[in-house]
Amino acid sequence: ILVIDNETLTQDLTLNKKSFAGIANIPYIFNRYTVGTSTILTIAPGVICKFRQNGVLNVRNGLIAVGGTSPDSTIIFTSDRDDFYGGDTYGDGDANKATDSWWQGIYFPTEAIDASCILNNCVIKNGSYHYTNSASIYNRGAITLDNSSPSIQNCLFEHNFWALLVRNTSIPGITNCDFIAADPTYGYGIWNETGTVTVTAQNCWWNNNTGPYHATLNPGGLGERVSDGVDFTPWITQPSKPIMGDVSLNGEVLPYDASLVLQHTVGNITLDPKQQTVADVSRDSTISS
Repeated sequence: ILVIDNETLTQDLTLNKKSFAGIANIPYIFNRYTVGTSTILTIAPGVICKFRQNGVLNVRNGLIAVGGTSPDSTIIFTSDRDDFYGGDTYGDGDANKATDSWWQGIYFPTEAIDASCILNNCVIKNGSYHYTNSASIYNRGAITLDNSSPSIQNCLFEHNFWALLVRNTSIPGITNCDFIAADPTYGYGIWNETGTVTVTAQNCWWNNNTGPYHATLNPGGLGERVSDGVDFTPWITQPSKPIMGDVSLNGEVLPYDASLVLQHTVGNITLDPKQQTVADVSRDSTISS
């Protein structure tokens, strides 16, 4: 379902799952979209939102995206070129894959109302705008905060140039999130660009059990990079919201994961509850070979 470009939401709205043209839970395709200063956009569990190149979701009041713990109830924010979530958008197979800076992410400016900005059990993927490797008002992360402090819990940040980009006096509540596959050279799991306040991110997975890399606070960390001004302790040693298909919970999907699924289906082994959740890659509440 294509949402008209450059629209502004002017009344409270809940975006629900819809079935159309024989497709159950058909994705919504956005380009540039703004939640107005007097409105709240609520996204129902399981809704899939895909964004076209350089698209952005500007939240000038409220965004409530509270998903569930099962695969079919997780809320997805990703690229329109991401065929894993919601199917092959353009029917072109792997011909046009998204980059880690495909769309410009979710932006919470100063006027966003913190109490009305909640993300829980969401996946945010392929969203950044990489203008320069240095600090710049033009850079955007998968989520960009500017004097705003939303609650961000149990979310998976996957394949974004920068996952969280924090500016000025933003103090988001970040807990139990997974940070995976930021740009290895210049990207960050969390970039506290201004450094005015300390950003706290507790009990998060940084893509390695040694924790995030910081030159002085954790030089032995082999996980995603974090900037100065980030309190990342304690961290967890396995994903809290693993990538779908990562049954071994090691941060990547390999043939070995498929073999675990097959062994489970024939009764040779029993996957634990977290493994069973990510084994349901078709999001239909079943596990099969």
